[in-house]
Amino acid sequence: MFHLITTTFPSINDMNVTGYSRMHDTPWTFIKFAQIARKQHLSTVCLTSLAKLYRYPSMEPMDAFSKLRENIKCCLQSPMEIRAALNIISKCNLEYFTNEQKAEIFRLKGEALQHLGYGDESNTAFSAAISICDTYGKAWLSWAIFCDRVFTLKQDLQWAKHAVVCYLQAIRHKKNRARLLIARILWLLSYDSDQGPVNQAFTRYTEHLPPWIWLLWIPQLLSSLARPEGIAVKNILCKIARQYPQALYYTVRAYLIEKREIRNSASASRQKSQSSKNSTALLMAANIKPPQLTTAEAKNFSSLGIHSGYSKLHQAILHLKGVQASMINNNKQKTKIFVEFEALINYFKNLCLVIKAAQQQQQKAAAAKSAVPNGTGSGPSPMQTESVQRTVADQKALATAAAAAAQTGRTSPALAMSLQAVTAVKPDGKTALQTNAQIVKPMTLVQGQGSPALQAQYLAQMRNRQMQAIALKAAQQQSQSAAAAAQQAVQQAALNRARSAAAQPGTAAQQAKSTTGATGATTTQSNAPSSSKKTSAANGPTESSSNAIKWVEDVVSVLRRSHPTLMTEVEKMLDEFSRRFKPEPEEELLGAVHALILKCFKQQLSTNDRVPPVLQTTISRVCRKFFTPDPKSGNKKHLAFVQKYKKSFEQDFLPKTTKFPITLELLLRKLKRWKAHLQYKVGERTQIHLRLEKLSPYLIRFQSYDIEIPGQYLTDQEPTVDQNVVLYRFHPDVKVHHTHGFSHRRIGMCGNDGKRYSFLVQYSISHITRSDERMMQVYVLFNRMMEKYRETRNRNLVFHVPLVVPLTHRLRLMQTNEAHISLEEVYEQSCAVRRIDPDKPLLTYREMMQQVEGCEQNMSARVEAYDRICESVVPDYILTRFIDRIVRAPDEYWAFKKEFAAQIAISGFLSYIMNIGDRSLHKLSFSKVTIEPRNRVEPILWLFPKRISPQYSKYT
Repeated sequence: MFHLITTTFPSINDMNVTGYSRMHDTPWTFIKFAQIARKQHLSTVCLTSLAKLYRYPSMEPMDAFSKLRENIKCCLQSPMEIRAALNIISKCNLEYFTNEQKAEIFRLKGEALQHLGYGDESNTAFSAAISICDTYGKAWLSWAIFCDRVFTLKQDLQWAKHAVVCYLQAIRHKKNRARLLIARILWLLSYDSDQGPVNQAFTRYTEHLPPWIWLLWIPQLLSSLARPEGIAVKNILCKIARQYPQALYYTVRAYLIEKREIRNSASASRQKSQSSKNSTALLMAANIKPPQLTTAEAKNFSSLGIHSGYSKLHQAILHLKGVQASMINNNKQKTKIFVEFEALINYFKNLCLVIKAAQQQQQKAAAAKSAVPNGTGSGPSPMQTESVQRTVADQKALATAAAAAAQTGRTSPALAMSLQAVTAVKPDGKTALQTNAQIVKPMTLVQGQGSPALQAQYLAQMRNRQMQAIALKAAQQQSQSAAAAAQQAVQQAALNRARSAAAQPGTAAQQAKSTTGATGATTTQSNAPSSSKKTSAANGPTESSSNAIKWVEDVVSVLRRSHPTLMTEVEKMLDEFSRRFKPEPEEELLGAVHALILKCFKQQLSTNDRVPPVLQTTISRVCRKFFTPDPKSGNKKHLAFVQKYKKSFEQDFLPKTTKFPITLELLLRKLKRWKAHLQYKVGERTQIHLRLEKLSPYLIRFQSYDIEIPGQYLTDQEPTVDQNVVLYRFHPDVKVHHTHGFSHRRIGMCGNDGKRYSFLVQYSISHITRSDERMMQVYVLFNRMMEKYRETRNRNLVFHVPLVVPLTHRLRLMQTNEAHISLEEVYEQSCAVRRIDPDKPLLTYREMMQQVEGCEQNMSARVEAYDRICESVVPDYILTRFIDRIVRAPDEYWAFKKEFAAQIAISGFLSYIMNIGDRSLHKLSFSKVTIEPRNRVEPILWLFPKRISPQYSKYT
């Protein structure tokens, strides 16, 4: 072509212009043609095109380098031509090339040597390439892949360190392909320990990277906080917090709430176990053995309500002392509830004295009765009177403490627990506190009995005891602080003695106690190494979790210091989401019933068709969750719901009741009856419109110029914050969306671009949200790779990315569109028109397979059941007729069929490479307006491969 141009215009005498244009454009054309042929794996065509360049004796250095590179790459594609590529590299003259071009030649040499198995020579070639041009990202990436392969073979952390350094340097020097391997970097960090070489290299070289490259990997970074690389990850998150706060805040907030809840629950269980251990140790050290009641005493004290609770009072005292000793170390709590625990301990002490005095009184009364036949009694002993007075005084102190706690509005858990223990309800309807008052009443009635001399003696002794009690009380008030410190010291010493006594070598049980004691460490030298390993293994997760919470709190503090106004507005908005958009109790119960029905269908088929114990446990848990009233919460709707449905639901489904269904078939009938009733109540077939001003007056007045629409940072490119869509206001209409047995509120966010963005407020499980976040990352990476390749780019094959924004570990926002409809909704609409139960295919399958022996292995019977369902229950024209109703024009119909087939194809491809077999209908949806299908793939393993259903084959 260029030769034709130069020969056609011979009148042009300026050969410089035509000659230079021909000399530049002709080689470029041949080289580009050779490059395209090489990418199509046409080696012969590539070499033939490059051979035509030998007709031109002079060539620019850039074209000469391109010719040389294409020739080497073409030889590297064939294992038989690798040595030829090395010969070409060794003969080429690098004098006229730039440093970057020289580095590329040495990089190709390293790859050729690597293919031949020369590892050391390949490493030297990569090192030479970096020495020539240390800003060449492609050389860094090739060297990183080489070091990664060596680490896989040798398992040497030094090679992992080199790989991480090279990966990070390739990212720093703007090699786009290297950003796809960030997951590999985080995986390599998992092999190293704290202060190891890999973590040190990661900490050093991440300081020079821009923070936007980590925006796609925020969930992985938060998970890395609990590992040895947590410090370096915290620094990365702090950089993101300063520059891109809204890309980080939602995920960090959900992560922090979840970790705090886990920490609080673990702390509560740990305190409970520690208090029990302390009580046991104190009993062992002090050799405290609570007096046991004999059979006669138990009969005599049955009217007084004592029984075995007498020995439990000693345990309550020890428990309160342990809690009191742990609170002394906390000065803040000491000033608030220390007095309450003092009153409780004294109260329980005096209760024990009263009971002991009652024992002695009955013994003396029995002895006096045997000594005085005429029935003349004696008054109560001074010990009894003193005990009674102490009990009354301590009851007043306890009441004062409780009143003070009620005035402040904060009652300690221990005080509430102790009051509940003291006033426990007995079978006769009376409380234990009233029963304890009955202990005092019979003893005071004895004062009017006996002779006048005995009564005078009793009064004198009572006055002496009162004077002694007043003096003793004054002394106790003077030495209260010293007594508390002494009591703590005694408890600690007793605890140490108990631990040392338990750690002495002896029986196997004692040795086991020494290994798993309260502190988790042994005192014997023989068991020290193994015990230290167990201790580190046991304390490792707790310590790492506490460090993760601390570092996340540091990140949140950076967010609040850098953007105080923005974070305050976002927090108020998210708090409204969590409080105002909860589903109704009937809607939650409908979702639980629907989940139980699915569990029933997934149970293994058997001849007896009994309800398995696992399913019974699940049903019992559902009953406890939904029908446990909480009067303290003040939720009138929930209390009315419990009052309305509790009795009938528990009668039908509690395993202990007589009406509980024995077989799965009866259980399915009852569940479906409840599902139909709840669907009628919540209006499952129609969408209910709610007004935002009634749900949340704050959001209807909400207006901001800083808060962005969530989900705009889910890309692998550098974000432009100035061009992001800002949330202007909320749409006043809120719709209740019912799908797959669950109900969610759909809210609309109006942006400053004039568009409306819809989100579903979903209450979900934390691991499901994390799984959806990972699938979003997979879709983004797949879209980037498909955009790179010509065949997928020409066919416009793109995965739809379902945006999920976590607000808490149980609450999230999921982007949706009102025009989207799932295949499950299409099927249910067809069943409603034909008046068929949507679950009839599953019921038909169970009915047919229960009559076959070995139904799980009988493939012919399963195929027969499948064919019968397709013929009688699920015809193959359901999808076709629905599309015919919404698509009118022929061109739109053809475009939709083409796009639908392409999306089904890439969905099947992804299901194959990720070993996904089960595809539920509610996970496949498309738009009724733009006719754009979308897929939602979840990694659910199944036993059967992906099939093209009759609906797909009939339509496409």
